[in-house]
Amino acid sequence: MHWHGLEISGEQDGGPQATIAPGKSRTVTFTPDQAESTCWFHPHTHGITGKTGGNGVRGISDHRG
Repeated sequence: MHWHGLEISGEQDGGPQATIAPGKSRTVTFTPDQAESTCWFHPHTHGITGKTGGNGVRGISDHRG
């Protein structure tokens, strides 16, 4: 997943370079170290980001200190 509003590294951000093959998985963990915020996320699959986000594959995350 690609995050908007979180201050995390590119390795954790789930951009198009972080492809996960069918049948495989990837676990990413992080602890936000920033002010409280409401962020949103969506898949960032190369070439179809708009299609997946537009079809409802997105969400909101509330980060509190």
